[in-house]
Amino acid sequence: MRYLNFIVIGIILLGLVSCFPIQRLAREFNEHKHNKVVLLIPPSESDIFSFYYPADPYKYDFSDSIYDLNDSRFLHHIPDSVVVDLFMRGLTNRLDQYNIRYLIPDTNHVVLQKNEKAYMFSVAQMEMLEYIDTATIRADSVYLKIPGEKYAYIYSASEVEEIDFPDTDEKISDLDRAEYVREYSRTNVEANSWLEFTELEKPGKPMQVLFSMQYTSDMIDGYFFIEYPEKEVKYSQQSYMIFINDVLDLVYFSGYKNGEYIADHLFNLFLEERLGEEDIDHYYKYNPFRNIAQKANDDRFIIMEP
Repeated sequence: MRYLNFIVIGIILLGLVSCFPIQRLAREFNEHKHNKVVLLIPPSESDIFSFYYPADPYKYDFSDSIYDLNDSRFLHHIPDSVVVDLFMRGLTNRLDQYNIRYLIPDTNHVVLQKNEKAYMFSVAQMEMLEYIDTATIRADSVYLKIPGEKYAYIYSASEVEEIDFPDTDEKISDLDRAEYVREYSRTNVEANSWLEFTELEKPGKPMQVLFSMQYTSDMIDGYFFIEYPEKEVKYSQQSYMIFINDVLDLVYFSGYKNGEYIADHLFNLFLEERLGEEDIDHYYKYNPFRNIAQKANDDRFIIMEP
């Protein structure tokens, strides 16, 4: 047992030591951020594409169909100029939080400081997508509330059928399992963006296309219950519907996350420069407030072929 404890401690220490170079470089990245400048190319209004579908476009092929945007619940109320403004506002606000210097060539003279590295992120295209789909609430249990009891208790369908109700031996038999399924229609809105990334000091290096997607949707929170002495399974739900302000917040949030992803992308380039690309096992997120790194998992740009 003593040897086993030593082995476990050794594995933990080895894991901690393996993280040290990344955390050390996270602190160095904070010190070297002033040597980096991001050139931002905003999208034009012609780069904004808005689509509406009456069903889930990921399940059905609408390539030969055209649907009137005026039938949409939200998108026909939001001008392309508002999309551009909110997206860029969120993006630059997030870069400010990372204390990363950026320039927008349309409004600034591009003057690089000595030893400053320049990276260009051009927002090549944005897509606003609104569609309606069907969501399903499915449960294998119900809440049973008996008068005089303080709490409702949860039972599976088979357990409910075997319950002896108070003051009677009556049970629920032949329980209709269809009562455990409810479907509802919901509106979904996505904000998709494609950024073209170039390292200006390395003109021979291929351009990267960076994709991100954020979304919001209506949500229904429902549950099934039996309220004794009735034996019927009933259903209760609370609806949380999105409104146009939620869609505007989504556009801003999309820009905000893109600003965060830009900072993370620069951090990972910094790691590659210091450690070598072959020694980087994961894509990392950089925390600007604690100057530490953590694995990004899915919270990152998707790197696409140009």
